[in-house]
Amino acid sequence: MGCRRRQRALMSMGAAPFHRPVDRLADRLRLLLAAVAALMLVLTAGTAVLVYDTESARAADQQARTHPVIATIIPGTGPTGTGTPVRPGARLDARTAPVPVAATWQWAGDTRTGLIELPAGASAHSRTGILVDSSGTWAGPKIDGTEIVGNTVAAVIGAVVLATALTASLHIWCARVLDRHRQRYWDDALRRLFATEGW
Repeated sequence: MGCRRRQRALMSMGAAPFHRPVDRLADRLRLLLAAVAALMLVLTAGTAVLVYDTESARAADQQARTHPVIATIIPGTGPTGTGTPVRPGARLDARTAPVPVAATWQWAGDTRTGLIELPAGASAHSRTGILVDSSGTWAGPKIDGTEIVGNTVAAVIGAVVLATALTASLHIWCARVLDRHRQRYWDDALRRLFATEGW
């Protein structure tokens, strides 16, 4: 009867009843790391969806409150408050930021003049499409699909870097905790051995 009771007690301890306490701790830490890694994956995917939805909403809002018009670029405008000198038809350097240029456009029967931005890599044609608000003022660059995808990818990369850093930090912490428990286990084992031997 006593043997059966010991067998039932061992079976109730799980699949590995002969594991040392430090081994069971290692199993728990591995489960913790796996759970955190899965959580980081879910958060990264959630970040991608959130940023994409936010950028898409911005694009839809811009489309709802703006109107497309054709602007005529004023060639040779100076850099002091009136834009960058641009020759009509010249292609802007794709490596530079959007370039402000002076342009005119028609709105509600009036001629408007102001600064607009040509995206990097665009051709500075004499006429280009822009977006204006209800007052006829330039409403900023158009939010297109490329910008939405680019911002989403940038957010995902940032989330992956952050998740990797957090997971790596947790892994280092778990390794240190496990090393301390292993050292404590061996110290206790040696202490019991010396006590048994009578040293």
